[in-house]
Amino acid sequence: MNAVAQHAARLLIVADDLSGAADCAMAGLRHGLTAMVLLDTEHAPAPTSGLDILSVDVDSRRASKDVAARRNVAAVESLSRAGTRIYKKVDSTLRGNVAAEVAALAPRLGMAIVCPAYPASGRTTRDGRQWVRGVPVEASEYWRNENIPGKADLVALLSAEHLRVEHAGVGSVRGEPDALAAHLRQLQTAGVQAVVCDAESDEDLQRIARASARLDDVFWVGSAGLAPAVIEALAPTRSTAGPAADREDPQGPVLTVVGSMSSISHAQLDCLKANAGASLVALEVAVAALDDPRGDVTTVVCDALRRGQHVVVSLSQTQRGDVEDGLLFCNRLAALLAPAVRYAGGIIATGGETARALLTAAGASALRVVDEIEDGMPLLECRLPGKTLPVVTKAGGFGQPGSLHHAWRRLANEGKTANTDQINL
Repeated sequence: MNAVAQHAARLLIVADDLSGAADCAMAGLRHGLTAMVLLDTEHAPAPTSGLDILSVDVDSRRASKDVAARRNVAAVESLSRAGTRIYKKVDSTLRGNVAAEVAALAPRLGMAIVCPAYPASGRTTRDGRQWVRGVPVEASEYWRNENIPGKADLVALLSAEHLRVEHAGVGSVRGEPDALAAHLRQLQTAGVQAVVCDAESDEDLQRIARASARLDDVFWVGSAGLAPAVIEALAPTRSTAGPAADREDPQGPVLTVVGSMSSISHAQLDCLKANAGASLVALEVAVAALDDPRGDVTTVVCDALRRGQHVVVSLSQTQRGDVEDGLLFCNRLAALLAPAVRYAGGIIATGGETARALLTAAGASALRVVDEIEDGMPLLECRLPGKTLPVVTKAGGFGQPGSLHHAWRRLANEGKTANTDQINL
């Protein structure tokens, strides 16, 4: 048992990427709960006081099925103890190894309550399938960008992993609360290993959470949509006061990195560049520059930050290739930008893999959840050698056109409108 497990939280969130881990943990702040996000379970610092929520990124979204399963099991075994409730965070568009991870955890944790819906962001679970703004997920840009085959049918995907699966339709979910809890208990007694629950609204998610929280030997499988409802069902509100009231404003220029392929992220990038102000330097990095031994990207970014200029770095979309190439490029970009972190007063990263690669390259292993900038955008505190750095993470496909600019204003503490210098490397 490692140092963290000795102080095990009441709720352990096991996520497949960093932005999801942080987004789910952020929900605890609304109930006055303390939360920490881990990038490294082996070398993470132990909490100094009672911790309510521990969220770990096992970085399994791009891993093979077997590796993903092992990482999830290892996280649960090393970071939980008797009485810890488990939330398995998955992508609301079912990217990654959702079924394999559930199949690995079910024999150890009990019946899975599965509902990846995130209605506030247009993601719903209906007829046991996943939808984005009324379109089947398999027909959306999320699966097209990553060449994912098949259909986003949760019942079929979980059954293919040899789980005994049942479906709770919206009629069951919206019935009497006692009836839903009794139905879930009956399924559990009958040996069902996973129940896929339909949800098309936040109220549906709350019904599912309240009914299932009454049961022992269950765990939840969902996105950042279900997590707040589960946290509310498990923990009474302690305080409405936010933990960031006495936090000092960030000092120094902000480094923003956009590694996501999502069209939503790039619309947000355009908004940031149009409105951030004259002190922002924008770099669009070509794939060829990632292998430049002269380190032009590193030099340009470090020099700009040393001059007190804010910097936003994005990867050129014209040469991204397939998803495996995208992950490789994000890791290479993070390696080039890691030396610049020492000169930054704050970090914003879109795309969970981008954020993880950058923070890991800079030497981070844990982040404290500090505040909520907007839905889906937590403000985190990262302790690095010689400094404490505010960090904002955001999943690539989430948010409004102005979300990135909103986060930048929070960290940069300014909002003057002016032209933006653009550099192409």
